Amino acid sequence: MKHSLLAVLLVSCATAASAGEDSVKEKIDDALLPMPSALRDGAEVFSYDTEWNRTVLRAGTNSIRCVAPGSSTFAPVIVAQCFHESWEAPFLRISQLEAEGMALEKVFNVLLEEIEDGKVAGPDAGSVVYEILKVAVGDGVAAHPNMGVSTPGGTAASTGLSTEPDAYRPWLMLAGTPMAHVMIPGK
Repeated sequence: MKHSLLAVLLVSCATAASAGEDSVKEKIDDALLPMPSALRDGAEVFSYDTEWNRTVLRAGTNSIRCVAPGSSTFAPVIVAQCFHESWEAPFLRISQLEAEGMALEKVFNVLLEEIEDGKVAGPDAGSVVYEILKVAVGDGVAAHPNMGVSTPGGTAASTGLSTEPDAYRPWLMLAGTPMAHVMIPGK
């Protein structure tokens, strides 16, 4: 009887461990969805908990980092997000300010001040963000791939891009700021 109970416990533990591994593998696979296949193998996958503790789920070998689903850094509209390592500090700060209940417009104002004051590092020029967003389509929601390329200080005049959001053409977001970036919608 003791041996039977021990065998059941061992099988249960092995099954739970396997389920845990599947869960981590699923989170990693889901986190990598927005990435071009050529960069997926080298991307780090991580998450933040509600106390802003960072946990690496898979170490990376390139400069790309992907946020695992369920991370406290996710805005409600983001399904998956990967980015050059220089974007992590501003994204983390945005999440922290939003978690404090700050309105998004105020969040960007505070972030931009902190970047200009040197408290938070802004993204490197030419660095990239890949993401999949939830967008309203009729009565439902659809996944929409998006890409951003950092152009700190970029303006409509210096880039030749519109500053009006466009679902079909590249446009410049946060023009004239250290967080300026070209938004490139996908299909």
